[in-house]
Parts: sequence; C-alpha cells; structure tokens
Amino acid sequence: MKKYLALSIICSLPAFTYATVSITGTSLNNVPGIDIGDTVVVLVDTDSNSSAFDLAGLSILDAGLSTTSSSTYTGYSVVSSGTTISFIGNPIYNTAISFELGGGIDNGDKFAFVVFDDSAATTLDGDAFEIYTDSSWVVPLDGDYTFGSSGDFSQLTSSENFSGNGTVVPEPSAYAFISGALGLVWVMLRRRK
Repeated sequence: MKKYLALSIICSLPAFTYATVSITGTSLNNVPGIDIGDTVVVLVDTDSNSSAFDLAGLSILDAGLSTTSSSTYTGYSVVSSGTTISFIGNPIYNTAISFELGGGIDNGDKFAFVVFDDSAATTLDGDAFEIYTDSSWVVPLDGDYTFGSSGDFSQLTSSENFSGNGTVVPEPSAYAFISGALGLVWVMLRRRK
C-alpha cells in the first residue's frame, strides 16, 4: 500500500523538464556588410521586456569575451556561434540552433545575430560588428522558428556599426602566473647574491 501511495505522489509531481527550441533556415543571405568567413554569434536578450531587442545594452560587448555557445554576457546568452560560408559566391549563414528554455532564456525573449569582422573565439579590441534583428524574432514557447527559404529576408534589419573599444583584462589565473614568475625571479636573484 505504501508503495502505491509513494508512486502516486511521485507521478502527481509536475515535471521539471525544459522545453527544447529549434531555430532553423538561412537567416543571413547575401546581406550587405557581411563577408565570407565572418563570425556570427546568436544572442538571446534575457533582460529585455520590451518589444525590441536591446541594442543599446550591447555596449557591454568588449574585448576578451567568448563567442562560443553557452557563453553569457550581462543580460544576454549566446545560444550559437559559427561562421558565414560561401554559397554561389554570396556569404550566407545557415542557422541550425537547438537549445532549452531555462537558465534565463524564456519564451518571448528577443534574439539577434551579431556579426564580427575579425573576432573568432573571443572578441578582439576595436573589432567592428553589426547587429541584425527584427521585432518578430522571439524565442518560441516550445517548438521551431524557421527562417524562410525564398531569399526574401526583408525582416532582416542591420543596426548601425558599433565598435568594441575595450581593453583586454587578464584572467585571475594570469595574475597568479605573473606574480609567481616575479616571485621566482626574486628568489633566483636573492640566491645569486
């Protein structure tokens, strides 16, 4: 009897699984300002409650940020990154993103494509980037968001060019390495005397 009671309680608990979201289709196709080999980062705006992606908030894009998937910036999550490829001589970005809701990403959050000219694994100091977004680009509740394949991407809008002008800040481990090296040099000089 106790087993049946425990089993019925467990079955009545709500499931705490996250919904999986997929975004597919050719999202960037021969867009002015994009070159073959540019790094594309797909950001989800996790803080915005407005009807538009928070472009002003992207002033946080600074040198030394990781451009890899599952990175997080203040108010944003990176859900995908890749590079543009050549298709009949035109630069395109084929979107194939799959991620789960949760961890700050919710239904209705806006997403955008940030295209860097030179940055690859990390953002480089002074690198120019462009932001492409649209008010219709929102994270669906559970399911798919598919970009059209007709080549008509009139919903794609480019922001003005920004430029990351920050300076690279060393990681804490770099400070530890520098202080350890200086300590070793000090000991060697002291023993020499």
